[in-house]
Amino acid sequence: AFLKSGGSCPKGNSIKQYLFQGKKVYVVAPGNCGADMAATVMDDQCNEIGYLGGFAGNTRINNEDFSNAVYQETVYQD
Repeated sequence: AFLKSGGSCPKGNSIKQYLFQGKKVYVVAPGNCGADMAATVMDDQCNEIGYLGGFAGNTRINNEDFSNAVYQETVYQD
């Protein structure tokens, strides 16, 4: 829904699955048409749990650095 709602760029969007804090999470990246666009991190119930990057350059979700996440697969990419 996020990618179809206009909250993304025409190209360069992706959804990647990670294992983080013992749970599957998804990073929804809105493409690269904006320099300060943040990627949304969602749990497996589609609840937003945080943002990565953006103007502030955030790297933490639930008080833990997201570099601890283990990449699983790319679910979608255009």
